[in-house]
Amino acid sequence: MSISIFLIEDSPTQAAMSKMDLETLAPDVVVELAMTAARAMSRLQNPNIPLFDLVILDMTLPDGNGLDVCRAIKVNPRTRNVPVVVFSVEALSKHRQEAYAAGADHYISKGGTGDTTLKLVASTLLRRKLRQLPRLGEALIARKYIKLEQLQEALAIQARNPSKMLGQILMELKYITPQQLTDTLAAQRTGEA
Repeated sequence: MSISIFLIEDSPTQAAMSKMDLETLAPDVVVELAMTAARAMSRLQNPNIPLFDLVILDMTLPDGNGLDVCRAIKVNPRTRNVPVVVFSVEALSKHRQEAYAAGADHYISKGGTGDTTLKLVASTLLRRKLRQLPRLGEALIARKYIKLEQLQEALAIQARNPSKMLGQILMELKYITPQQLTDTLAAQRTGEA
């Protein structure tokens, strides 16, 4: 299972630099890019696509305001628990206040130490997700998708192959389907599991 970050950034240069920096946080980090508010909203509102673990959002987009995207994320029951970090050139106090009022979890100004700060915030949020992963097995058992013996078998395989993720192993063993894994992870993110 990968760690997914949705980067909403209209500058190709900034997007490339941020994507490269973020992908060095962990081997399983996958960064998806949207360069417009319309593309971001289309992606975030699609119920058939798994949720992201983190959204990094520019305030100024060519077709809209990043704060509108943030508000839409935070009012949608499906996405409201996804952490949103606003990463913008806007450095005034009023911009920070507007971002927090829209529901942003963090606000980081670009430039200077902003790039380093972004990596630290993203790393902290992603470590929190990694700490929750052992609960995946418990959640799959609670949903009656697997039995304890199946979880133990998968954990033994994972101990021999640490680079393999638990969900991947359970799917390879055909104990769960991709949809069951996606549903369980989504429920964990929204606090339902």
